[in-house]
Formats: sequence, C-alpha cells, structure tokens
Amino acid sequence: MGHKFTEERILMHGMINVLEHVKLESEIKSEYEDEKIMSNLYLVSLSKPLRSVANVKDNQKEYMKYIELNDWLKTICEPCGKVPVIDMDNVKNLVDKDRKSCDALWYSYSGTRKSILAEFKNSPKSKVMELIRLDVKESESIQGKLASMVRMIQEDLLFGGKYDNEELVKHTHFLLVYNGKNDVPVSNVRDYLPRKTEVKRDGKKKQNRAARNVVSSRKETDNILDRFAEYVEKSGLCDCTRDEFPGSALPRLSKSKAGKKTRKFSLFSVSDFAEIVMDGFFESLDWGEYLL
Repeated sequence: MGHKFTEERILMHGMINVLEHVKLESEIKSEYEDEKIMSNLYLVSLSKPLRSVANVKDNQKEYMKYIELNDWLKTICEPCGKVPVIDMDNVKNLVDKDRKSCDALWYSYSGTRKSILAEFKNSPKSKVMELIRLDVKESESIQGKLASMVRMIQEDLLFGGKYDNEELVKHTHFLLVYNGKNDVPVSNVRDYLPRKTEVKRDGKKKQNRAARNVVSSRKETDNILDRFAEYVEKSGLCDCTRDEFPGSALPRLSKSKAGKKTRKFSLFSVSDFAEIVMDGFFESLDWGEYLL
C-alpha cells in the first residue's frame, strides 16, 4: 500500500521529501544541469561534473579529454539525454554529502512496474568485476554504494508515490552498466589460474600499494557475480524476470523460489543497455507528479 506523510510527520522522522525538492528546483534556474535532482540518463552517466568541465575550458587539451570521457554513453546511445531519471548523487547531498550513493533511480510512481536503481561505470568489465568484489568498507566498493543507498531509501527519503522506504526497496531492481565489451579472457586452461595486477614499486623495490587479483576466467567471473547476487538479495532489493527487464545481461537467468526464471541484479555492457533504451523500455515508466 502507498502511504502519504504529512509535513509534520516528515519533519518528526527527519525524512527528505524528494518530490517537494524536485518541485522547488523546477522554479530555480541551475547553472549546471547535472546538479539537479530530476535529471536525464546522459547527465547521470557523466565521468566529470559539468562544473569541472567548465573549469578547464581554457585548456583545450584537457577540455577535449573531459568531453570525450563524458560522452562514453552518448556515443553509443544518442537518445540518452531524453530519458528522465532521478540523480541519486544529488538526492544523497540533501541527506549527507559524505555518504556513498548510486548514480540514478527510475522511480515507478504508481508501482505498476519495478523501480530501477542504477550505477554507471565508464570502465571495462574486468575493472567492474574488481569493484563488485571489493569489501563494503572500501571507498570504490559497489557493495558499499548499494548498502548506503538502500539504507538511505529505508530511513531518510520519501518519494511520494505508491511505495516508499522498506516497500520501495522490495520493489526496486539493481542495474549496473559498464563501458566496453567482455574483456575477461577464457581462451585456455591457464586463464583459470589467478593473475596479479601490475604493481608499482618505489626505488627500494617495495610495493606502493597492495596488488589485487584480476578477474581472469569465466568461472571466476560467474563466482563473483553469484556472490554479488547473494549480497543484492540480502540487501532487500528485488529480482526481475526477462519480461520485467529485457535485454542481454548477466548473470544468467536462474529459477527463483517462486519457480520463475529471474536475475537478482542486471549487469549490462553499454551497447546492450543502449539497445533497451532505444527500444523504448523506459518510455512507459509512470513518473506521476515528477514530470508534471
């Protein structure tokens, strides 16, 4: 069931009314569009904030480098600037600027579809595999971002539609998009042996930082995805069938307790993700008052 909160109850619980902030910011002209809560897919995918891009405008080489970094999704998915989405980094700033957060939320106002919490990485699949398996306490950990975001939705935020807090988490699926193709080699049996990243050493031949094993086989990749899927499930987020979230994604569909074939989260390459965007998957999402 949906639930409406009075302003007094919102203040009493110290919760942030996201919809009210969206309405307020629609009346104010923002210098940088990526600093608004109600945003679009292109803006939430940026590697460099527009404010940072503006600061290097006089340095042509650096400026063009930033532009190229920021266009990683747009070059594959031209319509991304027309796809509405909530910028969760900017929502997080209303609660605590030091907290971790995911990039975006597609919010199903009426609850007729599952909402989608998303993280975008301008990185190859091998790098994303490293980030997936990082301990929740590490700064770049995707588990850490997810844990912080789920707790924020449960305890600090109100979106105003059918589902909020615990119920919204239960009706939200996690999406992760990486840049590039599958660069995890599987050509022969040696690929199943652990490998090390190149380690930088100082003049005394001491390691400057700890070496991490890189993902080097399909079997290892599947194990990492399975462990992360378990983590996502324990966080309270929901799985999706192919009908609920189409496209070519990992991990592979598997039978749920209800007997349906589902994914506990969805990992897309940028090209596969672009296909579902251009097929209009997000166009039918009911945004309710967010797009009035």
